[in-house]
Amino acid sequence: MNAAVITVRREPEYVFRSLLSLATSGGYPGPVHLFVGSDDDSYLAALAQNPRYVLHTMPSDEYAKIAGTSVTQKFNYNYWRALDYFAARGQGVCLCEDDVLYVEGFWNRLGAAVHEVGRDFDEYVLALYATGDFAADETLRRGRHYASYPAHMFFGTQGMYFPPSTVRGQADYLRRRGVDRVDDPADLLIRDLCIERQYLYVAASSLVQHIGRVSTGLGHFHSSPTFQAV
Repeated sequence: MNAAVITVRREPEYVFRSLLSLATSGGYPGPVHLFVGSDDDSYLAALAQNPRYVLHTMPSDEYAKIAGTSVTQKFNYNYWRALDYFAARGQGVCLCEDDVLYVEGFWNRLGAAVHEVGRDFDEYVLALYATGDFAADETLRRGRHYASYPAHMFFGTQGMYFPPSTVRGQADYLRRRGVDRVDDPADLLIRDLCIERQYLYVAASSLVQHIGRVSTGLGHFHSSPTFQAV
């Protein structure tokens, strides 16, 4: 599995606290891909020479095409960039936002959830964060590590896992409805495709916690009641 984070310069910056949390949560041996939502990656200069991080900064000519668009369109474009990158390689990705904390043992707990849901279903999307306790509902609980997430209730892309079987479909759908035109923010477009396919699941307890109390303008602050802080 790959680990990726979508990020953009913001005040205050949560990204370093978030990356420190990921680094100290244990278990992940590979590089973290950072998809920068503009041509300005100067705020990440401290990471530029660190082989643990791979920066995917937009070229200036690419960013110029979206520079004058809405916050929603910029976010959709960057989220699509990340999905498309891994879809082109036939790889799945754990894709998180840059203002989350990670549960202790994050990577092993994610692996356990992915193994369990992947054993039961070929195609799925796994949310790593939710503002409700869906696993407490016995009609939704599917296993030790995951539960069904009623797709019509989904919002928030704080933490998601897209396996190789569905990452291309999600990328293409987001491109059509969130980039080529803007029907909704990325999370609601993920919701729509998950309603259509009926393949959305959620970790039994949230593996990440939202800490971005100062919004980028996409929505209001929310948090998970099931995240176990350390």
